[in-house]
Amino acid sequence: MKGTIRKNGSTWSYLVYIGEDQNGKKKYKRKRGFKTKKRM
Repeated sequence: MKGTIRKNGSTWSYLVYIGEDQNGKKKYKRKRGFKTKKRM
């Protein structure tokens, strides 16, 4: 899986590419609003 972590103002978010649907459209999973960036 490919993804990105971003900071927007004072909050963090992530965006992960999860594949394509049946029509070939790219699908992503996004979560926003984290106060801290966790170490991986």
